[in-house]
Amino acid sequence: MTAGSRLASIAGRATLRVNSLHHQAVETARVAPGLLVAAVAPDGVVEALEVPAHPWALGVQWHPERAEMAADPALAVGAVPLFEAFVAACRARGGG
Repeated sequence: MTAGSRLASIAGRATLRVNSLHHQAVETARVAPGLLVAAVAPDGVVEALEVPAHPWALGVQWHPERAEMAADPALAVGAVPLFEAFVAACRARGGG
């Protein structure tokens, strides 16, 4: 995970175990200007991108919404804090 990234701050750790399959992917060499690579898999594929100048623009290449992410404690750290942070950001902007 990229130190100082929003994702690193949310996760509170340097690495995550996630349910990612790379049949489609972003390559680090092809990331658009203005995007920050927030996480890279061991095979070199981008796992998360952020827009640092935006209050909440974070995309992940795994499926935090799937049941196995919450059911498995080793995977939950890659899902639950992400959703909690997103809800907190929505509330902070007046979204309920």
